[in-house]
Amino acid sequence: MSIIDLAVSPTPAPSDLDPRARALRDEVLRRLAATVGKDKAAASPRDWFVAAALATRDPRRPVLARFDRSANYQEDRRRVYYSRWNF
Repeated sequence: MSIIDLAVSPTPAPSDLDPRARALRDEVLRRLAATVGKDKAAASPRDWFVAAALATRDPRRPVLARFDRSANYQEDRRRVYYSRWNF
């Protein structure tokens, strides 16, 4: 079942849906309305994708912030990225 089917279909009984799935559904619907600016009836597949991407991206922000505060950045260590192209 896709996230669009889950969001558009009649809401199952609370005992039928995992709490995490219910929270994700609610967050996708909130993003669809608040960020994308569409309701369920007017949303295109791209709108659903954007809403789902934003809903799943934001909970991971603290992990990325923790990486930015890691020891490498605190000690002002430099990184060198090397790219080699062979033709």
